[in-house]
Amino acid sequence: QELKDVRDGQRILEKKGSAALKDLRRQLQLERRRGERLQERLQELLVPSRARSGQGGPRNLGGRIPKIWGEGSPKNWR
Repeated sequence: QELKDVRDGQRILEKKGSAALKDLRRQLQLERRRGERLQERLQELLVPSRARSGQGGPRNLGGRIPKIWGEGSPKNWR
């Protein structure tokens, strides 16, 4: 009975570990996608519109240049 209990305990731990690993992999994939989207957004902000559309001047950001560290978050830059 004691051996059976130990084996059952090990199986439970393996299942929990497997579920945790699956969840961490899912989280990593979501964070990678998020990072890619942020990188694309940053590239849009850094590349002048002239290079993208053939017109001159930087993109209109409401008369101010967004700060990486400072006021507001990227969603407020639009």
